[in-house]
Amino acid sequence: MSRLDSEGSEVYRRIFAVAIPATIACLAALVGCEGPEGPIGPSGAPYVYVEGDVSVYPEDSLGYAFVQVLNNPGIPSVEINGFRIPPVPDFQPHVFRGDFPILPSDAVHLYVAYPKLDGSLGIAQASVILPGLFQIVHPDTSCDTISISLGDSLTVRWESARGAAIYSFSLSFQYEYVDTAGIHRSSSYYSAVTLLGDTSITFSQAELFPDLERIDSVESESGHFDVWAISGPVQEMQPGNVTGDGFGFFNGRTWGGSVTIRKNG
Repeated sequence: MSRLDSEGSEVYRRIFAVAIPATIACLAALVGCEGPEGPIGPSGAPYVYVEGDVSVYPEDSLGYAFVQVLNNPGIPSVEINGFRIPPVPDFQPHVFRGDFPILPSDAVHLYVAYPKLDGSLGIAQASVILPGLFQIVHPDTSCDTISISLGDSLTVRWESARGAAIYSFSLSFQYEYVDTAGIHRSSSYYSAVTLLGDTSITFSQAELFPDLERIDSVESESGHFDVWAISGPVQEMQPGNVTGDGFGFFNGRTWGGSVTIRKNG
């Protein structure tokens, strides 16, 4: 099983959880806000809202596409670099996802076609260049795992990725411990989809060990850190890059690697 197969569904869940509220807010703003009147467009030609990205796992030479098309009057079709992206059964005809071969720094072209209410064909398009290869430089990822000593912070640094506008990461960290009263307990920390302009992030002692004064010893710990470089416009910071008979955002994401945290005893 490829990394795309094992991690793709988790990436989809994270993106979907963030994208839907942002989409609803964007559409609500269009409907609920009034401004200066402009030229009246052709009858039966509504805007569609397109949002999506392509995430590439360099070690697999595969790209994972996620696209949603909202406010569409008919059943759209979605292609990326000529590859048809199928709809998700439970969310059709709005959400599409699939994989296809691609590498970091490659160009990605999105093509969405849909029937307008007047019977003509609507076309929305977008292009983006995937960020280049990069990797984590601290901690040393040549080791299979690292451990975090009780009361320590965690700093992760990575290389700059060519073409990256911003970076995102996710960290999960869980541990079992014995408290000062001799009772076995557990604690967990999770952070995701935080956008950074820097190439490092530090998780403080207070974030990782919020009950430090109550901990006598750590029995075991586990966790995982992933970092992504993102190209293309970032919502609420730049205008969208979808053109034609639609508007929205289309991004490229290149995976920079992971850090596995594990300690037993």
